[in-house]
Amino acid sequence: MLYNKTLIKDGLFGVVGFQADERTEFADIFNAANLASSSGLYFNEAHAIVNAENIKAIYNEIEEATPYTKLNALIERKVKGSIIKAVDRVFQIKKPDVKSIIDKEVIFKDSLNLSETISNGTKFCAYEIRLKQGQNAKLSLKRIAAAFTETDSITLYLFHDSQEDPVDTISINTTAMAENWQSSDIVIEYDNGTQVGGAWYLGYYQEDLSTNEAIERDCDQHYFYSDCYYIRAVDSVNYIQGKLPDIDNITESIEAHGLNFDIQVEADLTDFMLEIKNEFDKVIQMQFAFDFLEECLYSKRLNHLERVNRDQLIIELKGTDTDKTIGLEYKLRETIQEMNFDLSAFNSTFLPVRKPFKIWDM
Repeated sequence: MLYNKTLIKDGLFGVVGFQADERTEFADIFNAANLASSSGLYFNEAHAIVNAENIKAIYNEIEEATPYTKLNALIERKVKGSIIKAVDRVFQIKKPDVKSIIDKEVIFKDSLNLSETISNGTKFCAYEIRLKQGQNAKLSLKRIAAAFTETDSITLYLFHDSQEDPVDTISINTTAMAENWQSSDIVIEYDNGTQVGGAWYLGYYQEDLSTNEAIERDCDQHYFYSDCYYIRAVDSVNYIQGKLPDIDNITESIEAHGLNFDIQVEADLTDFMLEIKNEFDKVIQMQFAFDFLEECLYSKRLNHLERVNRDQLIIELKGTDTDKTIGLEYKLRETIQEMNFDLSAFNSTFLPVRKPFKIWDM
């Protein structure tokens, strides 16, 4: 996936909002969050059926009085659901020409030196991983290898330099005198909604290993980098067990720590999309209107809307056999087609190389 759905639905919420109903009995339905519109577009403007009275009726929170806390929470969830549908449709229809993967490799290609092991002491042995800001990339550790002298399992700690407690712990298996690979779901992002920028550290404490020792490699280089990331082996002898050492006490290591990583660098459009979030305004507006009318179609709660029958709702959604253009489904697709999805400011690393057109003299 080219974007973080959680960050997108939260970040694009408020691009389009609701207008307060002019009728006194429905004027206080929406709270400030649901009224907010950074684009100046409103859901009520997309279709006449999208209004406070019908929203209150279909979501069946009539027993609740102002400030309609439960109702507004439900409305927010519905809007965020429509946001994700809208963005997914944009990608399905516009098909942006972006390479989803630009790098996939094993960082150590050197052989293990089975005769050289690393004696256990009191070190925190890790790899530091940094992503460059604005590179629209995320780094996945698809597999992790452990090369140790004994068959066992060891605990890897994943830290971010914004906190001393681990973000996660991972148990990996070791096989005596061999490199054992296993799959991983660790993803490093420059901004994951909780941690922003900084450095990540993935490693173990030698004190946890007992007699199990890491096997060294025949290599001189213990750091790796590209346009998007920087990885290096580090260690520290000054720490509290289970805590991230002070950054000033983490230094570059000349040992590989018995670890290896199969990394994959993927495009991540999340930050880029949040920067141009108002470009999605009409699509979000139309998608919510479509979703709401579809709920009305299958709901039994709108009995007071006797003037709107099921056949009419189908026409509003799908159009007629002879004219699909009057339906919201057609209008939504047209809105997406007209959307200006400009990738010129996106990281060129993920864009395909265009070969220049040449005219040859005959």
